[in-house]
Amino acid sequence: MLSFCVLVVLTTILPPVESGTEFWSHGTERQVLQQCSKRTSATSSLSDDLRSILQSLDAHLPEQVGILFDTDYEDYIRDMWPHLSMDLSSLSIYEYNETRKMLRSLIEVSAKSKILLLVLCSPASIVSLFQVVQMERLQSHFIKWVLVASMEPSVFDIIDGLEGKIFEGTEVAIMNRLCDGKFGVFAAQVDSYGLTRFLYKGKWNSKLRDGGQRLPSLIDIKADIGSTLDMKGRRMTVAILELWPFVKFDKVLKDGTVEAQSGSDILILNTISSLLNFTYRLVTPGDNTWGFPQPDGTINGMIGMVARREVAFAICGISIHELRKRVVDYTTMYSQGFLRIFSRAPKQKNRALAVLSPFTLQVWIGITISVLGTATVLSLQSKLLQLLRMERALNASEYYFNIFRSLVAQGNLIKAKLWSQRFILYFWYLFCLINAALYSGMLTAVITVPEFETPIDALTDLARAVKDGFTLGVTRETTNEYIFKRATGGIYKEVWDLFNHKDRSKSFVDKPTTGMKWILEKKFVFIWYDILGKNAAEGLGRSKFHISRESFFPDNFAIPIPPGAPYKEPFDKILLKVIEGGLIMKWENDAFRRTAKPKILDEDTRKFSAFTLKHLQAAFFLLILGFLLAVTALFLEVLVTNLASQ
Repeated sequence: MLSFCVLVVLTTILPPVESGTEFWSHGTERQVLQQCSKRTSATSSLSDDLRSILQSLDAHLPEQVGILFDTDYEDYIRDMWPHLSMDLSSLSIYEYNETRKMLRSLIEVSAKSKILLLVLCSPASIVSLFQVVQMERLQSHFIKWVLVASMEPSVFDIIDGLEGKIFEGTEVAIMNRLCDGKFGVFAAQVDSYGLTRFLYKGKWNSKLRDGGQRLPSLIDIKADIGSTLDMKGRRMTVAILELWPFVKFDKVLKDGTVEAQSGSDILILNTISSLLNFTYRLVTPGDNTWGFPQPDGTINGMIGMVARREVAFAICGISIHELRKRVVDYTTMYSQGFLRIFSRAPKQKNRALAVLSPFTLQVWIGITISVLGTATVLSLQSKLLQLLRMERALNASEYYFNIFRSLVAQGNLIKAKLWSQRFILYFWYLFCLINAALYSGMLTAVITVPEFETPIDALTDLARAVKDGFTLGVTRETTNEYIFKRATGGIYKEVWDLFNHKDRSKSFVDKPTTGMKWILEKKFVFIWYDILGKNAAEGLGRSKFHISRESFFPDNFAIPIPPGAPYKEPFDKILLKVIEGGLIMKWENDAFRRTAKPKILDEDTRKFSAFTLKHLQAAFFLLILGFLLAVTALFLEVLVTNLASQ
């Protein structure tokens, strides 16, 4: 919604100056005004003038009208009240005492409808009123102020107190009472340095026929300041941060300003400045953050600079958030993004036990039991046949050894003469054949097709990642942090609890590029915007990163501006035209294509490679294990032999 705030000051001491376009100047005009104030007619009371103003503006008034007065004007209000011809149901009266409470009440009313407020206060009260408005940031976009004062030096005090100090977007008109229903009108406008100055608009005479029609144009009640497309070379200060493809710094000067000529947001800024005829200087926030309102009432980062009006606006991929909207306004959104989880590319699992991986633990236990069981059955059967004198029994160890030989396809030295033994061995050979075929095929697949770590593809995978030693990270003081920080339940709250809150420096990084680099340097998982993260990954080596399949939290990027800034509407119009022309998408794609990509090494492009020690390490481990067991057995055998000989 557009800024809607006009301040009209009725005083009794304006000199008869012709209409023009010069800003108020102090000097000999003070003497002229003082002389003119002595000629002020006593035949027309201030009450009559107030009624004339309200009647002239009756057809142009917003839905609500208010009058704010202090003790100096109580008698004028009492005298004017019975003679008003307007609908009193839309008229509210406010007494100047508890200023903050009164202003908050006005803001609540203006949230529902526009208000025109006549302020009948002393110059000191008027200046104090606007000091509170500025300090407490209680300005509303939808209140039109009409200040009415009749003290002789009031015009000087009001101009001195307000000129250069009123926030841009607060429309101020000063109606200075000359004599007998005649007024000189000044309106506040911003000069090329961004300061509010009072511009003489002309005279208004309530006695003339066209007086009722001319007054609204003089005080700019219907003027659409936001549609002004010429800022006349005004120099604006813009807050910015470096974030490719939005902004790329060329040089940081000694005075703290920045030179930047590349990036999609820089092209947007150049387009707006060219069409609206203004220049700009770029500055960065001291804490190098995007910024958010803090619990202690402060506002950090670029958002804080905009809210405090230290800059005219900020631009650098700034997302729209409800907390930020409480302290700044936003233009129409010009780009979109959504979040993904970035982590290192899954590594191959350890191959030390690759020879065991073709079968599960249950299968290996079953095979072990089968070997021991088959050898035991054959040994018992052999002893039974020996008792029956049908076959000579072999040693039990020979059966265990030969059954194992059959399992690993090394042949069998057992000579079975009886069919009772042959049937057992026939089906044991088939059992071994099936297991050997399955094992060899699966082992080949395991070695040639490596098995990787489980990737992080969704928010629900983050708990497992943290349990495995990963640290979860996000850029501090951004929307990416606050969507988790302000969550009261659900998966976002669960994710917020996974961050390292004991040492925030390990989870909350200053720059997104830092988070992307940490992914490659340590066990770190980073949440960032999809398109920006992919662009950064391209620059660092796309194959080194894994990007989650799940995306979440669609977000919009816009330009934050101070509340009530009159250039919001022209910014919106230009951005809409640029979007409709497809220029922003083109600029972003061009920036992505210019991202430097690392060279791909030859070994990264080979399709096939020979088996390495890493593939066959399990076989060597088993051989070493066998030798160790043999040495142990040898030691035990020698020990037992020596003990037996004694």
